[in-house]
Amino acid sequence: MKKRILILTKSFKHNARCVVGFDIDNFELIRLVTSDKSIHFSLTTNHLKYNNNKTVNLLDIAEINFIGKQYNINQPENWIIDETKKFVKLDIEQNERINIFRQLKEFISNEDYIYLNTNEYLTKELYNKINKSISLHIIENIKFHIYQSAFSPNPRVKISFEYNGQQYDNFSFTSDDSDFKDCKKAIAIITLPDGNDEFCIKKEQYYKFVAQIYKLKS
Repeated sequence: MKKRILILTKSFKHNARCVVGFDIDNFELIRLVTSDKSIHFSLTTNHLKYNNNKTVNLLDIAEINFIGKQYNINQPENWIIDETKKFVKLDIEQNERINIFRQLKEFISNEDYIYLNTNEYLTKELYNKINKSISLHIIENIKFHIYQSAFSPNPRVKISFEYNGQQYDNFSFTSDDSDFKDCKKAIAIITLPDGNDEFCIKKEQYYKFVAQIYKLKS
């Protein structure tokens, strides 16, 4: 089946990419996944190439072929792409794009907390109470913290911010598509991991990831 998808994230996941999109015809947030368990069902850079070999970019609208839903109780938004077919970039008229973003705004959360608390992770007990793994929030007073990890040659990025009058600290920012500059306000796409991840099982800590932010005018 084909879907028209607004690409919202291309964040890092196990040396590949976690791609969240907005299905513009069925009005739902989805995560694009593969059948490759060795990379935790994430997408490679090769998957993120159009039929003309150009790279898929954030906020592109792409026609994508899917096999069907991945029935994952922890990540109910997951849809398996058809890896035999390339993505096709679509040219959408400006009026339709404006309407798409209006529809997307309806998904911005007004919940009191981001996934039940202000911590950067959930306990197993709290995690099991969640029935989604993608959420959109308007966050404020965002500060980036870039540091060198002892476990990786590449710098890591954490952010702190405020949401609904509460302070949130030490959240991993998993996108490399950013200017990494502090800002006053942004829409954040915040995701939860698959509970079958080895780290989650071992530590019983289910980390919240800021997969992407889109800055807003104050």
